[in-house]
Amino acid sequence: MSTLEDAILARRPDWGPLPAELGEALDWMQERGHAIRSGGVEYATPYPGPAQQGVVFRSDLTLGGWLEDGSDPAVPLLPIADADGAGGILALWRRDGLVADAVVLINDLDAIIVADSALDLLRLIAIGHDELRGAVLGEEPPAESAAAHAAFRAWVQDRFAVDVPEAWDVDSGDEFTSWWQERTGQASPPPRGITENADADAGRVTVSGPVTVLLGILGAADGPEPAAAVGALLGIDAGPALKSGTRRTKKRGLEARVEKGTVTTIFVHIGLAAEGLFGTAPIEYPWWQGPDLIDGLPHTSTMADALALLGDPERTGKHHARYRVGEAFMNISFGPGGISQITLMTEVP
Repeated sequence: MSTLEDAILARRPDWGPLPAELGEALDWMQERGHAIRSGGVEYATPYPGPAQQGVVFRSDLTLGGWLEDGSDPAVPLLPIADADGAGGILALWRRDGLVADAVVLINDLDAIIVADSALDLLRLIAIGHDELRGAVLGEEPPAESAAAHAAFRAWVQDRFAVDVPEAWDVDSGDEFTSWWQERTGQASPPPRGITENADADAGRVTVSGPVTVLLGILGAADGPEPAAAVGALLGIDAGPALKSGTRRTKKRGLEARVEKGTVTTIFVHIGLAAEGLFGTAPIEYPWWQGPDLIDGLPHTSTMADALALLGDPERTGKHHARYRVGEAFMNISFGPGGISQITLMTEVP
C-alpha cells in the first residue's frame, strides 16, 4: 500500500480500503518516483516533475469549504485529489452508502459524476488534461500535458486492458448534482443556456476596466483580432487565434474556450491555489497585480467587497457570485487571498 493511501485512510479510518485499481495506481506513482511528502502532506501525481500538469492526489483535502460536516464519517464522500489547482476536488462517492461506486468533481461551477468507477477515473486522468473541469472534459487535452501522462496512459491500458479515449463524455447534471445541491442548500441547476432566475434583470451589472476587452471578445469568431486584443492585454504575442495560442495565454493566466469557431468561455486565473504543488508557493499572475481588471475590484477583494460594489448577484454560492453583463455571464470565484478566478461565459452551465 502506498504512503499516500495510508495517509488518506488514517484521516478517514471509517472509509476502509480504496478501490483496488486506484490503490494500484497510487503504488505505480510511488514506484515511479512521482510521490513526495512535504509539510506533513503526502502527494502523488500520474506524471513526472514538480510542475502541476494534471490532477494531484494528496492526503489533506477536505470538503470544509462547502460542507460544515465535511469530515463527518456520515458524509459519503472522500476527497482524494486536487482537480485543477484552483480549488476543484475529485472525491469518491458512496451512492449506496457502502461501496465507493462513483467519482465526482466538485468546484464552484460543477458538482457532477465524472466516472462510474475507479478504473474509469484512471482512464479519464490518462487522457492527459492539465486540469479537470466540466467545461474541458469533452475536449482533447493540451499536447504538453498529454505527453506528460504518456507513461501513465500506457500503464493503464496495459495493466487493465482498457482503452483511453481522446476526450471524455460527461453530463452537465446528474444524480450527484441533485444530492449535492440538497446537501449544500443550493438551488437546482437550470438547463444549459437558461438561468434559474426568470427575472431578466436579476444580477445585471455594468462594469468598466480591462475586463470589457474580454467581454467584447466573448461570442465573437476566433481569429487574429481576438488573439491580438488578448495579447495586448497580457503583454504577449498570443498567436494567430486564441484556440491555437492557448498554451501561450495560459502561462499568463488566461484560457479561452472555443466551440465551433466561436469564443464561448474565458477563464482568468488570478492565483491557482492557496499553495502550490508539493506545498510550494502559490502560482500568481503578475499581469493583473497592477490596474484592476474590473474597475474598483482589485485582486485582493473579498466576496463581501464584490457584493458591495456590484450588488446582488444573479446566483451565488459560498465562494462565488455570478452576474449578468450585457448578454454574457460573469462568475467571480474567491479564495483565501481574494479573487481566485473570473469566468466569462456566453451560457451558464
